[in-house]
Amino acid sequence: MLSFQTLCYLAIYQFQTDSLLLKRIRERPYDTFSGYISVIILEMNVFSLFQRGNLFCTECCGVPLYSNTPSGSCKQCSLPTRLRPNPKLVGSIIDETGTLACGKLVWSDRAWEQLLGRTAVELSTSSSELLKYLERRMMGLRVTLVVGWMGDEGEGTGGRLGVLSVKM
Repeated sequence: MLSFQTLCYLAIYQFQTDSLLLKRIRERPYDTFSGYISVIILEMNVFSLFQRGNLFCTECCGVPLYSNTPSGSCKQCSLPTRLRPNPKLVGSIIDETGTLACGKLVWSDRAWEQLLGRTAVELSTSSSELLKYLERRMMGLRVTLVVGWMGDEGEGTGGRLGVLSVKM
């Protein structure tokens, strides 16, 4: 199985709209490819997730784990666990043809850093005022997402769409 980072070196397609991206996925759900789309960030949830203690998340032992720090320990097995930025930090993105809900997207660490302008550790130590500012600044911003699709023939789930990097 290829990693999302490997997708960066495959043929890159230009999708003028997210509807063309979704059309490509529907036509060839088992292919692996990457491309880019230009979108506008419609909703950010940085501050609200911070208030609930959900800036970072992961899953261990089948149990979701949330925290405002990028590290924690599993409540089942007590092993130290690395948490990643919560995919729901970005609520929804739009382009000229429709909306993509971002909660199910897989974001690379590099994409998070490029989008937020800071590392996970820097995000976790940011003040609430800075997080509010970051959220307001990001809403309505046009960005280009380099995305990758990894088809999944075995499980029948169709695959996963990941964000490899972000260009402002």
